[in-house]
Amino acid sequence: MSDMKKIVSLEGVVFNYPAGNNALDKINLDLYQSEIVGLVGANGAGKTTLMKILAGYMDKQDGRISFNGRSIEEFSNKRLNEFVTLVEQNPESQLVGPTVEDELARACRLMGYEGRVIREKVDFVLKLVRMKQAKEWYLDEMSSGERRRIALAMALVADPSVLLLDEPLSDLDQVGAKDTISTLKELKNRGLCILVSSHRLEDILELTDRVGVLGEGRLLMLDEPQKVLSNEEILKLAAITLPAIPRLFMRLQGEGLMPKGNLPLNLDQAMVLLRAALAPSGKPETSASPSSSASSSSSTTAATATPTLPVAAVPVATIPSAALPVATATDPDITTTLTLTPIKSTLNAESPASAPAKAEALAEAPATTASDEIKTAGDSASGKTPAASGDTKVKDPITSKLSIR
Repeated sequence: MSDMKKIVSLEGVVFNYPAGNNALDKINLDLYQSEIVGLVGANGAGKTTLMKILAGYMDKQDGRISFNGRSIEEFSNKRLNEFVTLVEQNPESQLVGPTVEDELARACRLMGYEGRVIREKVDFVLKLVRMKQAKEWYLDEMSSGERRRIALAMALVADPSVLLLDEPLSDLDQVGAKDTISTLKELKNRGLCILVSSHRLEDILELTDRVGVLGEGRLLMLDEPQKVLSNEEILKLAAITLPAIPRLFMRLQGEGLMPKGNLPLNLDQAMVLLRAALAPSGKPETSASPSSSASSSSSTTAATATPTLPVAAVPVATIPSAALPVATATDPDITTTLTLTPIKSTLNAESPASAPAKAEALAEAPATTASDEIKTAGDSASGKTPAASGDTKVKDPITSKLSIR
């Protein structure tokens, strides 16, 4: 932090309420330009009290507070309001409207702006909070998250150096919280010093550069979010619940299932740590290229597939149909009249060696009738060897095919 400009310094700040409860007990805290610091603690830990003292709403009872090296007592109320702005919890309930432009113009007039400067200022702060399109909207028709961003725009009218936000993300949905975080980070990049409070640690982990843990009015710890997460003892003392994802990884590390190290702040960081832990040790994961996979698949298929035998070159004889008598037979078991007509056929041998022998046997065998074929099929199915038939209707050296007419 030595290269950053110190904006706010608190030294031994003390505040007690009349009832006797110690709200702040010797708080020491430094805030820097272009930084977002989070204050986390249970209800009653002193977060809101500290912010109201910084904004000048209440006076400290002991200690020293300085802004840019000047004591807070040297600032008039007006000058302090220009330097430090507090956006209280549920600020949307304090807007009166009726329109966004009316509300912001009223804030500009309270700061002393007039005429054209007011219009320019309204446009500028709406752009900062990404609500430029809402200039003419009615406040009572806007959502709670949208109204809260208008309240933030009102705080920016004074061009403050320090922005104090009490529970800015409470009761916001995921979209509203994401928009608010993006807006605050943009304001940080513009040079603002931002202090936010929350009773939920997970709300500010991704937003803040440093996190301060408050417990019973004392600043128990102030460090980077990762180091705060790892200090389970401090979190228990402040009655702060560890978020679900860091709590899971802390347990995995405690049982030796994950290597010791930083706890993830969000799901994306958790996935990175899981991939690193589950990767094979010794060598990185390698994935086969599409070409090698295809080649391997082809080789496997070629090794296991049944080889295709070449077709035997069997001579085929052709006889004109006019030279052959046409025989018609009616089988007693088949009522359909069958006509035997010669056709040209090619024999596919089961193997090159047996092809000529089978072709010669088929050439010498007589043509069969449909009943013979049916009987042969039945015998084959039952495991019997078919006997030769003597009731051949046509004897033809050419393989014949039965066609139903």
